[in-house]
Amino acid sequence: MANEESKQGSKREFWRAIVDRYDSRTAGVTLEAFCRREGVNASTMFQWRRRFQAAANLSAPFVRVHVAEPEFVDEGVEVITPDGFTIRLTSRKELGDAMRILRDASY
Repeated sequence: MANEESKQGSKREFWRAIVDRYDSRTAGVTLEAFCRREGVNASTMFQWRRRFQAAANLSAPFVRVHVAEPEFVDEGVEVITPDGFTIRLTSRKELGDAMRILRDASY
């Protein structure tokens, strides 16, 4: 079992190094050309790169916010996060629920 975990760790470290080299590459080099040069499978490289990007997104820290009492308009309220994620609240109930969640999370 420990040997299998060691193999998995080594595999992850191998792909982390490959992905890091690709991400810091000179502009204009396609993923396919990079993989040919490195001697690795492009679809496997793509999968590992996506895993690492997803893991980086999950580890983003929470940011403390102040929740003000918004004025509700007939169209609702829309919140757009810095990374482009949009939350639309179209009823007073949804808005109230969201504000309660945010207040509870801030304690």
